[in-house]
Amino acid sequence: MVEAKQGIESNIVTLGIIKDDSPDHLLFIDLFTHGAVGQITASSYDTFFADAIEGLSGACDEFVPPR
Repeated sequence: MVEAKQGIESNIVTLGIIKDDSPDHLLFIDLFTHGAVGQITASSYDTFFADAIEGLSGACDEFVPPR
């Protein structure tokens, strides 16, 4: 994915709604500067989507156009 963004990792936003026992998915999402994680068992996804919007906003603010 980073290669597709010409090496600009911060141009990627990762979002994941995962199971509590999905450490590999959590590790993947945490590899990126911008992203959000939610638990599939949560009673509400409000916090997840608020975090996702924050991550998207940050990514847009820091976007570096590929050459």
